[in-house]
Amino acid sequence: MWVAAPGEAIVSTYPYNSYAAGWGTSFSAPFLSGGGALLRGLKTTINQPEAAAAVAHAAPLSDPGMGNGRLDLVPALQSVSVMGGSPDYNVSAAPGTQAIPAGGTANYTVSAAPANGFNQTITWSCTGAPAAATCTVSPPAVTLDGSDTATAAVTLTTLPRSVVPPLVSPRSEPRIDLLVVLVVGIAWLMIALLFSNLNSASRGKHRLAAATAVLVVALYSHSCGGGYGSVTGPVSPVLSSVTLSPSSVNGGSSATGTVTLSAATPSGGATVNLSSNSASATVPSSITVATGATSATFPVNTSAVSASTPVTISASYVGVTMTASLMVKPLGTPAGTYTLTITGTSGNLSHSTTVAVTVN
Repeated sequence: MWVAAPGEAIVSTYPYNSYAAGWGTSFSAPFLSGGGALLRGLKTTINQPEAAAAVAHAAPLSDPGMGNGRLDLVPALQSVSVMGGSPDYNVSAAPGTQAIPAGGTANYTVSAAPANGFNQTITWSCTGAPAAATCTVSPPAVTLDGSDTATAAVTLTTLPRSVVPPLVSPRSEPRIDLLVVLVVGIAWLMIALLFSNLNSASRGKHRLAAATAVLVVALYSHSCGGGYGSVTGPVSPVLSSVTLSPSSVNGGSSATGTVTLSAATPSGGATVNLSSNSASATVPSSITVATGATSATFPVNTSAVSASTPVTISASYVGVTMTASLMVKPLGTPAGTYTLTITGTSGNLSHSTTVAVTVN
């Protein structure tokens, strides 16, 4: 005897559509056959010696003629889980780590290997991707055949980081100081007059010097606002320009806008209306240029973008509208080392593996 099973007063189906109690090993054998079916359900590759070893985990009986004892399915099935394991799978990925620049792509291969005849569908997922990056698995699910390993491609796609050029103030073009011109002209005139007095034959030079003096004085007078007429009364300011500094920012950063009028504002100031043609950059609805001032600044706030986005900022005052352009660039994937977790899920089973990526 190897193992015993119940065989006395076993109620079962009986001919003529009825039930009856029975005795004998004919009723014991089905208990053991059903136990064997459960064992094979846990391990499809189980053979006769392995099944015999499993059912040997039985309840001891006082009669030594009953072999290993009475069939007990709980320890029998648990022994298969400990020895051979239930149908399952394991996952792995390669390579273990990669280094890429921001904007580059990292590729991995994830594998699912069946154990104990596992033949179910596994659905993949990927977590842990850095900001401004996406992680996908293709195909998103695989079905195992109980013996062969199935693979899928894992792709991490990052975004490049935009470098905003530093703001450089424009150089002023060299200007001619007309006061210096005047001083030099007068000095030249005095020298010419001195020589003309020493030399009576230099009347022509004297006339030339006088003409030069008249020209210099006229030039200086004109440059200082002199003329033949004057303007009286207040001058109404008009919108002269709208500028942005800097003109290119990463999404999420801000810029400063400046509106400039052609003249100082009268009492009460001047209200300039503002607008943006894109939600990627927002501005106040208006800005007030203070009394007596000619300009005012306003904030330009931007949001994160996935691609470079041109934005037009408009300013309007007393019928005049002017615009300035702002380029909002994607922030890109931050540098650093990140761990991706790739998970395969099938029913109530779930197994994960990890890989690393370094974004330069």
